[in-house]
Amino acid sequence: MESRLDEHEDEIGALHSRVESVEELTRLVPEILERLGLETLTSAHQRWVQGAVKRLHDLSGVAYPTVYTELGEAFQAAKYTDIREND
Repeated sequence: MESRLDEHEDEIGALHSRVESVEELTRLVPEILERLGLETLTSAHQRWVQGAVKRLHDLSGVAYPTVYTELGEAFQAAKYTDIREND
């Protein structure tokens, strides 16, 4: 049994090293994502949203803050500028 363990000692060491590398990378993922940040609406899309909100206001009479609040709730964003571009 001991001789078989000796035969695989290098492989076991390599596996331990690989697992440690993966664990280290996993620990870095939140920091990497924070640094990259999420891509929010482009300025062109922000202007489009502003125009759409104005049209909604003009057609429905609903106050601007109400429209923006509902927009933020629909996209789960505090401000419409925080809406992700992909959404």
